[in-house]
Parts: sequence; C-alpha cells; structure tokens
Amino acid sequence: MDALPFGSQRLVRHLGAGGCDVEEISLAPALQKLGMTQEQFVDLCILLGCDYCGKIRGLGPKKALKLLQQHGSIEALLEHIDPKKHPLPESWPLEEVRRLFLHPAVAKPSQAVLEWREPDQEGLVRFLAHEKRMSEVRVRRRMERWQETRLKAEAPALPRAPMGGRKKTLKEFFAVKKHQQ
Repeated sequence: MDALPFGSQRLVRHLGAGGCDVEEISLAPALQKLGMTQEQFVDLCILLGCDYCGKIRGLGPKKALKLLQQHGSIEALLEHIDPKKHPLPESWPLEEVRRLFLHPAVAKPSQAVLEWREPDQEGLVRFLAHEKRMSEVRVRRRMERWQETRLKAEAPALPRAPMGGRKKTLKEFFAVKKHQQ
C-alpha cells in the first residue's frame, strides 16, 4: 500500500492471489473521496504506521482520518490530542518519513538494470527465519512452491486461447536480462 503515498497513480492488489478479486485503487479519486491533499494523505499513512515508522497508539483509521480532516496536518492534530492516551512512538522520524514519501530519491531509467540471478536460498533462510523470525519450515515450503511455479513457467507456452483468453505473464510485460555468471 505504500505505493500510494509515494504518488503512484494506481495500485493493483491481489493480482496473483488465487480466489481473491483483483482490486484497483486510483489515487486521485481516493484523495477526492477523502477530501485530502497528497500531503495530508501521507500524514494519514504516517499516523496509521507504515514501513518506515510506528503508529500513534490509540489512533485507528476512523479516528485518525477524522482528526486529520479537522486539523489538516499531524502537527496541528498533535496539539489537540492527549499525549498520555496517544503517545508518540519512541524517536518517531516524522519529517524524514514525510520527506521520503513526498520527495523520494528515484533512479533514472538508464540507471536501473534488472538482472535475473538464482536466489541464495540458504541466505534467504538465514535472513527470513533466523533474523526476522519467520518459520523456517514455511520459508522453505514457499521456496519449493516458487521453484515448481518457475519450472512450469519455463515450459513451452501453450497456444493462445480464442479471443485472447490467456493471461499474460510478467515476462511479457517486462524485459528481463538473465545474469551471466
């Protein structure tokens, strides 16, 4: 979901999730329905917690939205809430996170090169299971399923279904350069 506060005009969710309907969120209509600017939307995302900072305890989506719509910014909102009921997270990097969302450092297209490499499976296990405390069994099972899916994807393509019924693969949308070792 962090794509929207970064300014992505459209977010597509559940694209590869079996059994889920694909969901599309367009930024401009969402901002209009919320009655917010992009800056206020970024503040809402920060208030609710994001990948870059914790949330203010006791402020759920409804309350945070209402208060932000009333006061316009996090700073003004903080003047009107009880800091004992709603304490700020320790060393809360508000300005840095706001700057990251509103003015991200973006690589120029000529600088971005996608290279496909075989994953370091044991490195992934060390990172996800041992450092991030995910279930090692679950991590290994996911890698096995990924390998099975990859083998199926590398199989010769089936003929197209009538009237373009076949779904496109990611390889058909993006050019990928295989890394030479």
